[in-house]
Amino acid sequence: MRIERPRDPHPIARAMIAGAAELGIPVIDDPNGATNEGAGLANLNVSEGKRWSAARGYLRPVMDRNNLTIHTNALAIGLSFEGRRARAVRSIIDGAVVETRADSEIILALGAIDTPRLLLMSGIGPAEELARLGISVTADLEGVGENLQDHPLLMGMNFRAKTPLGPVRDNGGGSMMNWKSAAALAAPDLHAFVVQGRNANDEVASAYDLSGDIFAMSPGLMRSTSVGRMRLESAEPGAAIDLQPNFLAEAADLEALIAGIDTIMELSATRAFADLIAAPAAPDRLMSRSGKIAFIRMSCSTFFHTCGTCAMGTGERAVVDPQLRVRGVEGLRIADASVIPIIPSCNTHAPVVMIGERAADFITGTKPAEPAP
Repeated sequence: MRIERPRDPHPIARAMIAGAAELGIPVIDDPNGATNEGAGLANLNVSEGKRWSAARGYLRPVMDRNNLTIHTNALAIGLSFEGRRARAVRSIIDGAVVETRADSEIILALGAIDTPRLLLMSGIGPAEELARLGISVTADLEGVGENLQDHPLLMGMNFRAKTPLGPVRDNGGGSMMNWKSAAALAAPDLHAFVVQGRNANDEVASAYDLSGDIFAMSPGLMRSTSVGRMRLESAEPGAAIDLQPNFLAEAADLEALIAGIDTIMELSATRAFADLIAAPAAPDRLMSRSGKIAFIRMSCSTFFHTCGTCAMGTGERAVVDPQLRVRGVEGLRIADASVIPIIPSCNTHAPVVMIGERAADFITGTKPAEPAP
């Protein structure tokens, strides 16, 4: 993977870092360094001005290998078994159902929503859920679709700019900040980033005037403890999925986000933003505690860090074992965010890349390299 930092940060990106320093929040050079507490430039998956995706880093360099075939626009709809062993994947390709057989193993990497969907459609999941969907049980695994975790994001804390913001650069952001909602915490739990434009869901956009030049600083909770689940509406391919992340179910999550609002409002009042902010836009005034809670509930959205729905472990609710093998069947592994048992306090991209690399080690029998002394 390739990482670059902004070469010419946007003024609001620079202001977040300078404003954090005014508040006594450390300025850090590398959020992947010894500590991630503080404000600094964002890490971007970019190389020479172009997006550097996992596909570009890992897949494109080996696309000419004889043992690799790629089918695009293919919808996986089920797994076929011989006894307890997974033997094939059924997919819809160009309107027809195609079965791809496996000589050794099948590795699922459909993500934290579609991997449990495929397992459930194939009869792997809680027996009660499978009976509701009219699906025969292949393996009764009560953890499939449970333990859904995500980071709640407030969309957003918007401000009216004194002057036009100019062209968007650095993926529309450029800087970020990690800090503690309470001084006694061992590590930061709150995260915020700048947005070179408005950042608002439909409810916030309807409740506030966000016309004109607007930018945002959007806080979220990176050590959330609320846990949800997912369900299928039916067993039909492409049917609706019911997702319930249970954001704010735990009182501690709500309290942390209240602290997050307070810090962003303090940040907006620093000297660093004096020439940038004309007035707050959403929320457009200081709020009481009840007002903050109402705003949090109105603006709460997702970082799209969904994980945990096929959690790794050794207990009865674990879906995969520590080598990523699906329990109760043979010849089937999972290598995506669904296996993460407890959501990490970071974006989930790098952890998922790590899971893919470890899965490759397990599949090939390769031992990971020893760390440098």
